[in-house]
Amino acid sequence: MSGTWFSENDSIKAVCVCKNREQNLLQSLPTWLKVDGLDEINIYDFCSDKPVYQSLSENRLLHPKVKVFQSYKEDGFSLSKFLNVALSITSADYILKLDTDYKIDRSFVKSHPIKSCFYTGDWRAAKDSNESNLTGLLFAKKKDIVRVNGYNENIKTWGYEDEDLYNRMSKVWGLKRRVIHMDLAYHIPHTSEVRAIEGGIETYWSTILWDDFGMYNLVRKNMDLSKKKPWRKNSVTTKGNAAPVVEGLYFFNYV
Repeated sequence: MSGTWFSENDSIKAVCVCKNREQNLLQSLPTWLKVDGLDEINIYDFCSDKPVYQSLSENRLLHPKVKVFQSYKEDGFSLSKFLNVALSITSADYILKLDTDYKIDRSFVKSHPIKSCFYTGDWRAAKDSNESNLTGLLFAKKKDIVRVNGYNENIKTWGYEDEDLYNRMSKVWGLKRRVIHMDLAYHIPHTSEVRAIEGGIETYWSTILWDDFGMYNLVRKNMDLSKKKPWRKNSVTTKGNAAPVVEGLYFFNYV
């Protein structure tokens, strides 16, 4: 594609892991579909009460760019593990990791040239609460994520799994972390209960009982855990495999 930092042979794919976040996804997906240079959108549905594929079909959001990967394996939601599963299945040169509550501008990919760097949201650079919630957004070469062995699966709940990955990537010689253009992304506001529904039992109680204070403690706990049990290049990463069902829908498993 002329006038861009990437070549027409480069594969750039979005990855989103979700469970029961239908209302957010219905708002964010239309913005992803408009992004110039984004070849494919891979949505990994971990046992949502209402399957994502069904929701997209009912709302006329099925699209040739969209692939929904659906799992019926119920063993508790672990974001780090499931992100690694998604990464193992998604074949791409570049990965744009999005959450269901992220809207992005159509110029996002073109505006973030990846040259010995990777881009993330960063709460320390945020000007407001919207920007502080964009920390989970990651745009990077897939090989740079893989070379540090992906997300830390010792972190079982929501909180700090993204910073842990970014810290390890930043230690790779010659690879720099850069902050995204905050004006090209938007976090859809929602209650903490929405995050709790996806994040597992510990996230649920931290959210419902203590709200912001409880979530802060959960982040601190995971930060300490990442130091006690650092994720290493030889740590066992969960892998997945997928098989097509109908156009745009795949069933997947993982071990």
